[in-house]
Amino acid sequence: MHSTATISLLSSQTGSDLGVKHLNYDKEKPAPDDKESKGADPVLANALTRVLKDIHSYTNCPSIGIRLKSNGDYPYYIHDGFSDFFMAKENSLCKRDNEGKIIFDSNGIPILECMCGNVLRGRFDPSFPFFSKKGSFWTNSTTQLLQSITPEQRRMIGRTRDTCNHSGYESVALLPMQANGEIVGLVQLNDPREDKFTSWKIERYEVVADMIGQVVIGARSVSEILTKIHDMVAENDKQQTARAAR
Repeated sequence: MHSTATISLLSSQTGSDLGVKHLNYDKEKPAPDDKESKGADPVLANALTRVLKDIHSYTNCPSIGIRLKSNGDYPYYIHDGFSDFFMAKENSLCKRDNEGKIIFDSNGIPILECMCGNVLRGRFDPSFPFFSKKGSFWTNSTTQLLQSITPEQRRMIGRTRDTCNHSGYESVALLPMQANGEIVGLVQLNDPREDKFTSWKIERYEVVADMIGQVVIGARSVSEILTKIHDMVAENDKQQTARAAR
């Protein structure tokens, strides 16, 4: 059985797509070693492509995304199952003014919108029924949630875009990826069917999300080491060429 994961390479200024690569993988086989499709960080991209396959199998959710930090924003690094309309609306989380410029808080940090922004910034109240003790957001019916949310809850979570609901998703889970004491990203699970989650499942998914956070940190460390090795070899080749030319 074949599926397609999408890795987006993003503009450092706007968070908009510079290009999109589609990776076809067989769910019965490891992800392909396709260096061209992995953009600037093939180690991380290959790792998260394989992770995405496992999340599909583990959760049985049709639409999944992983957000990672990029220039103050948290666009989707890899995603599968979301429409082009959804991605255009939701890829960037930064709040913007009427001219499209990013709005910053008093500390010079970009303000992140919607529930993804709350989870990534660690803004949550575990007494609310849609937050876990660890800071994940989850609901089995976005329609019912929007109809029943209280003024107190609305003040705490702020304005939401509601694109998940408008796109027909009822069950939604947003899981922070924590590693080395910080939130490094977010795993998003969307399903048009109701009642896909339980508190027990969310706890299990949170463990997986933190494991993915460790994968991100580890892959980036490997990439840094590989870059240093490449630079050392290139410099050595340069010096040898210079000596040979004398």
